[in-house]
Amino acid sequence: MRTGVIYYRKFSFRWSSHEGNPPFFISSNPGSGIMDQYSERLGKIEEALEALMPERATGDWLSSMTDALSSPVPSSMIDRFHAPGRELLVRGGKRWRPLVMVLCCEAAGGHSKMAYPFTPMVEMPHNGSLIIDDIEDKSVERRGKPAVHLLHGDDISINAGNLMYFNATALAGRDSGIDDGLRLRLLDAYCDSLRRLHFGQGLDIQWHNDHSSVPEVPVYLQMCRFKTGALARFAATAGTMLGGGDDRLCALAAESWEKAGVGFQILDDVKNLTTGNPGKDRGDDMVEGKKSLPVILYYRDNPGRA
Repeated sequence: MRTGVIYYRKFSFRWSSHEGNPPFFISSNPGSGIMDQYSERLGKIEEALEALMPERATGDWLSSMTDALSSPVPSSMIDRFHAPGRELLVRGGKRWRPLVMVLCCEAAGGHSKMAYPFTPMVEMPHNGSLIIDDIEDKSVERRGKPAVHLLHGDDISINAGNLMYFNATALAGRDSGIDDGLRLRLLDAYCDSLRRLHFGQGLDIQWHNDHSSVPEVPVYLQMCRFKTGALARFAATAGTMLGGGDDRLCALAAESWEKAGVGFQILDDVKNLTTGNPGKDRGDDMVEGKKSLPVILYYRDNPGRA
């Protein structure tokens, strides 16, 4: 049996599944019809994630991911290099980005069933980026347990994190069931989001490696647009595309959710220094030398003490 916890604000959802069966959810805060709908949506998102990165790689799964096989590869070997990625996935997470994709699809006039199969295109790269981020930051904890590179090693964890970026592209492959024009638009938006994500991470790394470098607030906000806003932007764009939205509606949804991603990062910064974030050490941003917004504002307002 696999289990995990998904956190959303003050709510937590524990999920369990037996091999071959979809996950079921048990809310620790039951009673609300809205929360029941939320649990149902999360279950469908987990099914899509499981399909893209299953606990056990089968021949059919491998054939769906690549046609470059000249000889059989033991499934146990595939499972081994997938292990760091699956380790992080089964720990749960908020899953708000794939939920945004589904909701934007519906808001654009589409049916949610169009979006669910594509939700790993936003959740997989998010988890992959966390693996890489933890290695770069030398973090020791993620989602309440040791960072996965401490359990599996840096080399295979780096490979797993990067592979999660690329596995997701298989969902918009030739057998995706959508027309070629939409496939191209999805892949173009996906690649754009990954470029933005790495631009943001590059700025973040640069600042925490150089203690004398303190960015201005507008530059910090642009970093957030890149790093945290990128996948929120893609989730909204992809969902709106899948729902049949035109270019104008896609652009509006993208801009709105990119700003929401920036707000999410600012809240995360503040919580890191106050209450702490679930599954991470309180104040670890300070330990790692990160130039979060509270730190930047302190430097700005106290130049003589910085």
